[in-house]
Amino acid sequence: MQLIRFDWAIKKILRQKANFNVLEGFISSIIGRETKIRQILESETNQEHELQKLNRVDILCEDHEANLFLVEVQVDYQYDYLLRMLYSVSRAVTEYMSRGSEYAKVRKIYSINILYFEPGLGTDYVYRGTTEFRGLHNKEELEMDQRQLDKFSDARKFSDIYPEYWLINVTGFDELVRSYLAMLA
Repeated sequence: MQLIRFDWAIKKILRQKANFNVLEGFISSIIGRETKIRQILESETNQEHELQKLNRVDILCEDHEANLFLVEVQVDYQYDYLLRMLYSVSRAVTEYMSRGSEYAKVRKIYSINILYFEPGLGTDYVYRGTTEFRGLHNKEELEMDQRQLDKFSDARKFSDIYPEYWLINVTGFDELVRSYLAMLA
């Protein structure tokens, strides 16, 4: 039996519009809400000028609340990969913000990164990162005041409006699948 790698499947098979439902289902299951693919991006063609860094997002999705989901599959180890994630999210924030719009119109962005390497030192294979603000002295989390709660009606915490990062180490699933299959045998 020959296995197909996910990165190859995205680049060759799943990028056909007829197969978008497979990717949409996958992404929706990760994030826990239904998403629709807006486009599959070509990393070589998404520069506005030759000196600009490539934005290597593979898939751009959106949910019914207009949140954006950036999905990238990265095969090769890159020591500064987490900064690359930050760059991609920052670009998306500015690209989807109209000139003169109030900052309350910044869209929530989810960065989903499917990696074929360990992103750092850790024993888990799925990591989720959010932004929260904590007091230096009392360690309490900064909460939104009533005006902010009114302005950001869908948000209860600052982490609800800031980008959210997901790191999924595909190599970590190998042991999980083997363990699960061994239990079934």
